[in-house]
Amino acid sequence: MIKTMTIDHLGREGDGVARTEDGPVFIPYTLPGETVRAYVDKGRGEIIEILETSPDRIEPACRHFGTCGGCALQHMKPDSYLAWKREQVENALRKNGISFPVPEPIAVAPGTRRRAAFSFKAAKDGVHLGFHARKSDEIISPEECPILHPALEQQLVPRKTGKNTMGNLARLAALAVRAKREERMVATVGQNGITIEATGRASGNNRHQLEEMWAATAPFWKVMLNDELASMDQGDDVVESGGFELSVPSGAFLQATSEAEAALVNHAIPFLKDCKSCADLFCGIGTFTLPMARFATVLAVETEQVALDALNKTASRTKKIKKIKTLRRDLFKHPISHMELKKIDGVLFDPPRAGASAQCEQLVKSGVGRIAAISCNPVSFARDARILIDGGFEMKSLQPVDQFLWSPHIELAATFER
Repeated sequence: MIKTMTIDHLGREGDGVARTEDGPVFIPYTLPGETVRAYVDKGRGEIIEILETSPDRIEPACRHFGTCGGCALQHMKPDSYLAWKREQVENALRKNGISFPVPEPIAVAPGTRRRAAFSFKAAKDGVHLGFHARKSDEIISPEECPILHPALEQQLVPRKTGKNTMGNLARLAALAVRAKREERMVATVGQNGITIEATGRASGNNRHQLEEMWAATAPFWKVMLNDELASMDQGDDVVESGGFELSVPSGAFLQATSEAEAALVNHAIPFLKDCKSCADLFCGIGTFTLPMARFATVLAVETEQVALDALNKTASRTKKIKKIKTLRRDLFKHPISHMELKKIDGVLFDPPRAGASAQCEQLVKSGVGRIAAISCNPVSFARDARILIDGGFEMKSLQPVDQFLWSPHIELAATFER
């Protein structure tokens, strides 16, 4: 069905939302105030024509915007875009009865994404490697990507190689792809170069070709296929973070940009500087643990042993830090109890999107006086903040960070005290 509608507001995923008699219609790549003709089916719309254009509409930064599903909001003026992200945080707090001034997000610049995930699969015309089209299984093979670190974009961009035109990431994918299967590749820019972690086949003639390619051109520092090394063994990758050289083993979590990582660290860590004994919960490879250890002993807790091993490796070669004790535990199933927190006076937690409600319930029962919270989800953050506030904590500060440029996602750093 074709309808003419006016966009009322943006939904949580960045789609324009039109209010109709039949309920809301979500229309990608539209902006509030615009009047559009769109094909509508089951509450979803696709633009046919924009009849009235918003003054907030601008030319996208990438030629693939609207086809590639990697970005949702390149068509929006920067000030309005950041105001919308700020509004997402305000809405989440309001729904949990929290009134607190939300500052403008700190925005990362284009060309700073040091880690990106790609999909790839075989097709009649070769291997398609890139990002999914919006809400589709189709893979778009981009010829540019303005969010990526230049070193990473260089490996993505197609160039003539013999009879074929393809980037080095696609060349690697062609050796690893399996028929009728979609594979995944994560590329990370570290101090030593680019590390690749991919699914796919890594045996027989393909394995030999992959090793030949790596030896001849060395486009990547290290290649892992199905957690099996497919290039020279050079140990963990290393990234610089706040003056520390963090080991980054295969599969470990890493903030997508160093600029956003620095903004989160710089907001959270100074708040804890008067604490003598701290806990870093969901600590990962030690992004926050190491800066904390400059002034306090730290209990670092994480589910993944590989991340704890990397943290210990970094700590062993780092001078002028206090003792770090690591503990492997699933904090969703077994949060650190208030009894275990008896000698801790400062806590930082950085959970996955689900948040840390069970852990927050233990924190309010403890004697901990200062908490720094990092979050990648305003909804779960607001719920957890409500638990802390009801338990006697006061929110002292809050800072959104726009790490995932032109996406609906927003990161947060906040502090609480009692």
